[in-house]
Amino acid sequence: MFIEPLSRISYYGLLVAMLVMLASWPVVLLIALARLVIRSVILKNAGDTFREPKLWYFSLFFDILSPFVSILLYLTGRRKGKGREVWK
Repeated sequence: MFIEPLSRISYYGLLVAMLVMLASWPVVLLIALARLVIRSVILKNAGDTFREPKLWYFSLFFDILSPFVSILLYLTGRRKGKGREVWK
């Protein structure tokens, strides 16, 4: 279960690192677009196979918004600390 979030975090981390290290931004954009196109093709084919042809649209939004949601959840969990409620 941890491989997909790990690969997503490492992907976005490497993109940010490439931009910080002043890599050519067209190269970074090409890498990002290539990943998005490959992901779209795979999910479109999977949607056709499972008779859910429009599901891949939502997947693109999830793919773009997922890092922000993950960061928000991580920061919220860090701010609140460990739960003090005990289940009875």
